[in-house]
Amino acid sequence: MKKFIVAMLTMIMVVSIGSPFYAYADNTNSNPKEIRVVAVSTRLYNSPDISDVMIFEGSEVRVYHGEIFEVLSSVVNSYSFYEINYNEKSAYILKAYVIDNTINSNSVKLDTNGSVIENVNLYEKVGENFNELELMIEKDTRIKILEKMQDYTKISFEKDGEILTYYIPNTYLSADGMSSNGIIAISLIITCTSIILILFGFKKKKKSK
Repeated sequence: MKKFIVAMLTMIMVVSIGSPFYAYADNTNSNPKEIRVVAVSTRLYNSPDISDVMIFEGSEVRVYHGEIFEVLSSVVNSYSFYEINYNEKSAYILKAYVIDNTINSNSVKLDTNGSVIENVNLYEKVGENFNELELMIEKDTRIKILEKMQDYTKISFEKDGEILTYYIPNTYLSADGMSSNGIIAISLIITCTSIILILFGFKKKKKSK
């Protein structure tokens, strides 16, 4: 039994230290009629494929903060896209950079769970790459942590009456309360303690027989 307990505690240490991320599910049940761009700017695509960037006269086609587009459909594969009406033609845009145009950001209360600890430039994620933007988030800005990866964290925050979503390096944020690894470790400790108590109870009952 002692060997079993040591093994379980070792597993807790390994998992809590090595856990690389946690994620929040994005559940979308229906498409909005219109979407509004909340990023500073973002690319358009010819198809729902991040390698199929729309090009016009040798340059990427980009749309900018505040622009509104009609939604034609949505596509989810490795990434989530909206098909939009762009100059009377079909184009695709990543859902991460837009919101439903019927949502008034000023009336949305962002449930924050962290802060930025230093001024830092924001990043956009394109494929597996993170591109630094000419847009800074300031120290002490309250944020909502959406998804933490190995080096970057996806966050939402309020700016100029909009709720924006970008990425920042992990070293520039502080989560409220206990860290994610700490929460994982505590959860595993509780689970393992329950298992040990059950096993001890079973062994005690067996002896009494």
